[in-house]
Amino acid sequence: MKSLVLLFQQGQFASPKRPEQSFSIETFREECRRQEIAGSQEVYLQVVYHVPHFIVLPKDIDACAVYQHHFPEIKNEDIACAQLSDKLQKIAYPKEAALEQVAKEMLPHHQLLADAYLLLNYAIKKSRKQKLLLLHRVADDLQVILAQNGQLLFANSFKAV
Repeated sequence: MKSLVLLFQQGQFASPKRPEQSFSIETFREECRRQEIAGSQEVYLQVVYHVPHFIVLPKDIDACAVYQHHFPEIKNEDIACAQLSDKLQKIAYPKEAALEQVAKEMLPHHQLLADAYLLLNYAIKKSRKQKLLLLHRVADDLQVILAQNGQLLFANSFKAV
């Protein structure tokens, strides 16, 4: 099985090797059809997409319900929840509806990954040996993560102006 990895931010796809060269959802559809991979069982698509905000809570708390309370404009079915690698906490974040639709439409084997989920798990893993401060900026969103001894000490997102 072939693997295809893409970035998705601000409604555009990009290659991780050339993130400055973005292309539209429609261009992605056309390219899948042109290369005859649309609907292929032989291609596995992974897309990393940016989330503007997220909530991290202990695993026993309904993170999706808390997220919806803080962001009532986002419907429950548009919220994703996932357990973090420390198995003690969950993250809740908005799904990217347009991305989900095109991924299902073009390639049946796909995985959509929120950047905050990946960064939080990275921080948990890397902080086992040293304290880690991770800053990640996409457009005017800044994600700040602090971890030590495999535990998150701080995780939040801000508007950077």
